[in-house]
Amino acid sequence: MKQEKEHIIKNLFEEFIDSYFYSPEFLETQNIYDHNHKTIHNSFQNIETKLELINEEDFINGVLKDLLCLSDQETWIKSCKTYKIDQTFTNDREQWNILAEKVYNFIHDLLIYPENLQIICNRYLSYDLFKSIPLCLITRILNALNRQKFFMVIPTSLKLINYLSESSYNLSLRDYPSINFLSQKIITILKYSKNLSSIPFLSDSEIFYYFCDWLYRIKKIDKTSLLLDKNPTKQYTMMQLIEDTNLEENELNQYIKTLKRKKHIIFQGSPGTGKTYLAKHIANHLTSSENNGFYELIQFHPSYSYEDFIQGIRPQTSTDGNLEYSMIPGRFLNFCEKAKDCEGMCILIIDEINRANLSQVFGELMYLLEYREEEIQLAGSDQTFKIPENVYIIGTMNTADRSIALVDHALRRRFAFIPIKPNYDILRKYHQKNSPNYDIESLINILIELNKTINDPHYEIGVSFFLTESLLDELEDIWTMEIEPYLEEYFFDETDKIEQFRWKNR
Repeated sequence: MKQEKEHIIKNLFEEFIDSYFYSPEFLETQNIYDHNHKTIHNSFQNIETKLELINEEDFINGVLKDLLCLSDQETWIKSCKTYKIDQTFTNDREQWNILAEKVYNFIHDLLIYPENLQIICNRYLSYDLFKSIPLCLITRILNALNRQKFFMVIPTSLKLINYLSESSYNLSLRDYPSINFLSQKIITILKYSKNLSSIPFLSDSEIFYYFCDWLYRIKKIDKTSLLLDKNPTKQYTMMQLIEDTNLEENELNQYIKTLKRKKHIIFQGSPGTGKTYLAKHIANHLTSSENNGFYELIQFHPSYSYEDFIQGIRPQTSTDGNLEYSMIPGRFLNFCEKAKDCEGMCILIIDEINRANLSQVFGELMYLLEYREEEIQLAGSDQTFKIPENVYIIGTMNTADRSIALVDHALRRRFAFIPIKPNYDILRKYHQKNSPNYDIESLINILIELNKTINDPHYEIGVSFFLTESLLDELEDIWTMEIEPYLEEYFFDETDKIEQFRWKNR
């Protein structure tokens, strides 16, 4: 975590240690915590010792009612609504039976192999049904059965973790391995900074739980966002976007308007036109100004597959050391799961989108991109999938890449293509701000002349190569090591055209 945030949290932790323990609030919370954990522990032991004797009905009630504390379907539905969990299966009795079995096996596997948390979570996420379990409930069980290895995750602790790690984890099993690791890391840092000899003997997970309880219930930190410092993260405004991209406001607004209308856009242009830079800054502006939005970036390559992007069967090592083949969600499905818990725009940036075989990678997504209001069953799954309304895609495409031929007309109909051309004003404005004494006009004139010689908008040289504050010192290296090799490849059969643009001849 950042130094300023670490300082703030350490001060709060010291106040917590000095004021909370042995207070009436602590004793009350401790009684509830210990009672709940004792009940869970006894319930699990009761199931374990009688597993071969109890009938199916008692087993289901033992898991769902006693462990997950879901006394009936109404309670389950309320929990689903609280944690924004899919509840479509709840009227199917057979699905309840399967859920009980999966929950028990998941807990049993982790108690035997706690060090395999990531592997076991990934394996059970291949069961669509298991994704519906609220993380708060399942980690409550794990923590009760092994307080040393598993931290209980509740909304308050998640807010603290996201604040300190500057992440956007949510209450899903997919994020639990990372959340559990960060919880341990945070409490280790806090404990190191404070003498704990004056407090009761507690596990790290208990101290972390009580600290979050104190932070919100006693200290009454803001319930909707953890504003622990006086300078919370600021919105990335339009003025900052203009300043950083050196583009005009009307041009940026046009890009944003197109994205919101079409939901999928591609910035296409020749090398060095700043497509990825622009995509990231627009995504940052839109997600920072929205409520609870986020953006992620992935890069396609020729070996990228449907299994990587959507879902697929992948080999994993089981707890007994054997190979298992489970259906594992890919990057896009994981992204959409996170987006379901957000209200604002969630933007996936796909860099070099045309370098993969898009028809193969996208699969059923080709249909869903055109018919956003519909859902469809994915290959290898019995569950239907729909792209959340708040999911947007920004792709970048290098038009000099020969793989552009793989972008068929079907895909082009699903995206708005926005050309990004070499913008010499960007280069001019950048050096007016950062290198006011450097004569940038001579370089601009050479670039204009060079691009006229190239005479193909797909292969023009962009200005990003030269957006460096120390251009005077680096220009020769940039030109001879980056520009000339590019020209040699482009003019491989017209070498005479290169000579006038050699560094040694300028």
